[in-house]
Amino acid sequence: MNASADDLWIETRIAGAAWRLHPWRGALHVDSGTLLVADLHLGKAAHFRRAGLALPQGITSADLERLARLVDAMAPRRLLVLGDMVHAGIDTAAAWFARWQAFRADHRELAIAVVGGNHDRGADLRLLRVDDIGDAEQLDGFALVHHPRAATAGHVIAGHLHPVVRLRDRGLSTRLPAFWSGRDTTVLPSFGSFTGGYEFLPEADDQVFACAGDTLVRIPARAVAAERER
Repeated sequence: MNASADDLWIETRIAGAAWRLHPWRGALHVDSGTLLVADLHLGKAAHFRRAGLALPQGITSADLERLARLVDAMAPRRLLVLGDMVHAGIDTAAAWFARWQAFRADHRELAIAVVGGNHDRGADLRLLRVDDIGDAEQLDGFALVHHPRAATAGHVIAGHLHPVVRLRDRGLSTRLPAFWSGRDTTVLPSFGSFTGGYEFLPEADDQVFACAGDTLVRIPARAVAAERER
């Protein structure tokens, strides 16, 4: 991840407003300087390890390192998480909690807020030194929520679905996190690495951007639909 921010993000228009989409899975609302990410699912890997699933160490560390790089690259005035900040409550003795606190200390001047998601229910997000702002926020005519169906007014920007696209080449197949933006709704990719994904079926005029490492690739909706229906 050595390229500069100018080499990586793509500027596009969503519902008439300028947004910068970054392959490290964040979207910056240019006018307000608000950086959106969704579905960090902090603690998910640890939760599954406790359940007996053998998972490699370092998943949360890698995600938070990517988040730090994203913040440094995009220089937002505020970071807003669109739900599922945590996966299964908050264990202040867990290693992931210490890693988050280290990230927060390194970015103590950055305002961070969370729109609550289904996995955040019952969690005291204040322990993470963030603002818990409830189930929705309005931003310049956009409705910012966790679940795409949770808002009815304005262009909805949400998470929850973990959209991915499947790409095939010479017999090889891979799934990549993706931004999916339609006429009324935009869904961000899941920021967390260990979250699975939903292979969606876009409409013909939808914008689709796949996150491939340090590269953001615009993919025609018809190509995504054709692959989805194979």
